[in-house]
Amino acid sequence: MSDEGQAATPAPRPTPAGSRPVYAVLVLLVIACGYLLWRDLKPDPRWSVRPPLIILSMGDEVRDTDDLVATLRTARKLADGGFLVLDSQAVLAAPEQLFLKASQAKASQVE
Repeated sequence: MSDEGQAATPAPRPTPAGSRPVYAVLVLLVIACGYLLWRDLKPDPRWSVRPPLIILSMGDEVRDTDDLVATLRTARKLADGGFLVLDSQAVLAAPEQLFLKASQAKASQVE
């Protein structure tokens, strides 16, 4: 019998023994990078327990005891609603959106 009429199939090339550790290291590197990325992108659970913040600016707008009582009543309602209410005199710097003037607090108060 002659093998001349049949196409010869090439023999599979063996992989070098040194390439398997390289592949293992690459796979472990990809897994480690994926874990580190996942850990950094995961939201911090401490942020979910921090209350929203309002800075109450009483200043010159509170002129008598009735104004003060109304402002403190509004602050208490905000605190009962889950807000952390700070006095503006205790704050050194904050974005303007966090400030609530006493006149706005009295106008929004529902009796």
